[in-house]
Amino acid sequence: MPERSELPRLVASTRRLDTEIDLVEFAGEHGVVFERDGAGVAGRGTALVIDAGSEPDRVAPAVADSLSAIGVDDEVGLAGCGPVGFGALPFRPDHPRTLVVPKVIVGRASDGTRWITHVGPEGHPPDTSDLHPGWPAESDLHPGSVTLRSGRPPLEWCQALAEGRQALQDGALHKFVLAREVVVETEAPLSRAALCRRLRSAYPGCYVSAIGAMVGASPELLLSRTGDIVRSRPMAGTAPRSSDPTTDARLAAGLLASSKDRTEHQITIDMVRDTLLPWCSYLDAEPEPSIVAMANVQHLATYVEGRLSVPAASALELVSALHPTPAVGGHPTAAALELIDRIEGFDRGAYAGPVGWVDHRGNGEWAVGIRSAEVTGNRARVFAGVGVVADSDPESELAETRSKLQAMLSVLLRP
Repeated sequence: MPERSELPRLVASTRRLDTEIDLVEFAGEHGVVFERDGAGVAGRGTALVIDAGSEPDRVAPAVADSLSAIGVDDEVGLAGCGPVGFGALPFRPDHPRTLVVPKVIVGRASDGTRWITHVGPEGHPPDTSDLHPGWPAESDLHPGSVTLRSGRPPLEWCQALAEGRQALQDGALHKFVLAREVVVETEAPLSRAALCRRLRSAYPGCYVSAIGAMVGASPELLLSRTGDIVRSRPMAGTAPRSSDPTTDARLAAGLLASSKDRTEHQITIDMVRDTLLPWCSYLDAEPEPSIVAMANVQHLATYVEGRLSVPAASALELVSALHPTPAVGGHPTAAALELIDRIEGFDRGAYAGPVGWVDHRGNGEWAVGIRSAEVTGNRARVFAGVGVVADSDPESELAETRSKLQAMLSVLLRP
């Protein structure tokens, strides 16, 4: 095998596209995609796999070094142009992290600007005709017979929550997040591409993604960075939805008035603000949370926005500093993770981890990997978690996981 210095240098050549592009269809069955409201990036093939290691402080520098080694010929110049690394990163901060740079990347900005990037050996010009869909547009999910099973009996899960709640009594731990796993097994292999298309239709406004085995539609922005502008929209605190408008409004008002949910939400907002502030010349958060209504549940959410100091930290550097937020782990983080390891009973993998992309300039967009499933062949692991504070009721929290699980199960199991 030749030494690294003898390998042909990779160059990312970006050109503007005049034709419309469907990012989900372009990614197809084996590509990668991260999209919200038609804007985002997608890719096919593999130009480079970046092994970023398992030390949180080294992830961003390792990825930046790998992306900066790729030459850039960019005629567009927007965030997401040039070489882009995609990742569905593990929930555990100390687990190995891998990002992939596709051979062909397409993007669409919110203003409608479109582009295509080819990453290949120096001297190979880009081919803007390579836009065929990565899967048949008429294909859909046809799983045949389906079986479901809980990874853990509901009663046992409630007992684990009650056990964990005891750790909150002495005040050293203020909140932890307990997740559930449901395993879906199907007669026919599951299509990631068809699942993405269903998720995009069912949950407009969410971050639809397929990276590796993880497929999801997350409502929660962990972090975006465009130039020196940084944004986050943490969510914590959940209530069910109702088909009756009067009941739905009452549930939303109850969520806003709930001391339990407001406390849980404020813990997350404070952590996000305190973490980002040292990187920023200014940072501001909405004074009051708002309601974000999904098809089956509604959440408390608060926008946080600021301007990064010079030199601006990369999106992945900020993601590494933020994750895991109290919305998916707990607070304080170390004690919450230790408790989760002890009582949760399964490996989350990339569930609730950061999912998204970063480009060679440090721009990027990352969602929290919730409302997601790990899809491999005829099997899908579907996840949902709840924030537990001192006055959490196990039966109520179990009901909340059932509502959240429906986000994925409804599209997986729909005829």
